[in-house]
Amino acid sequence: MKKILALALCLVLCLGLTACGNGKLVSSDKDTSDASFAVNESSDEANLSDSSQTSEPAGNVGLSDMSTDDFIATIQDQIDELSSGLESSGMGLDVVARGNSLVYSYQYKIDLGDSSLFKDTLESSLNSMSDVFTSVLSSLRLAVPDAESVIVEYLDKNGNIIVSKEFK
Repeated sequence: MKKILALALCLVLCLGLTACGNGKLVSSDKDTSDASFAVNESSDEANLSDSSQTSEPAGNVGLSDMSTDDFIATIQDQIDELSSGLESSGMGLDVVARGNSLVYSYQYKIDLGDSSLFKDTLESSLNSMSDVFTSVLSSLRLAVPDAESVIVEYLDKNGNIIVSKEFK
């Protein structure tokens, strides 16, 4: 019972942190080569005020010429911040490009036992967060027109997929 409660709390924290990310493209003047990607993150659990961070695209890559890997590089600071917050709750985060998709891979660092016990809860949570990940996909498509989807997957300690959902 304690493991299920701990898992539920980790899930709430994870989804809360993910839900607070809101990607927006910001352009100075109308020159997209000077555009930057701003991501606002706040933590409801900590009752902190919103903060904005801006990263410049790497090299001379124009905003519409980005690959998914370039997009990830522009938001790497935010990914690292989110990942370090999740580590304290026994979970890791890896954001990677898989083909033309952006993949959020959450992996539990603790042994959860029988993962089928909470699979339905994870699926329900992902379904309730569909607006958030659809919004992430919209931001991704502004920078990477070829982007197909955002995939969110939860892995157990051994790297086996517990649940995975693709947002198109």
